[in-house]
Amino acid sequence: MIGSDRFAELLEQRFDIACKRIGFNAKRGRRLVTTLFWVPGTPQQKSLF
Repeated sequence: MIGSDRFAELLEQRFDIACKRIGFNAKRGRRLVTTLFWVPGTPQQKSLF
């Protein structure tokens, strides 16, 4: 999202504050668990048609 007016600045500030409050993007020293992901194209759900 790109914005340059006062509303965009206010929205960015509120988002940053909310992220800090809930600990989003906090460095915890955890590694990404790649076993929870699968290769795109492998059927995980049945087709509707």
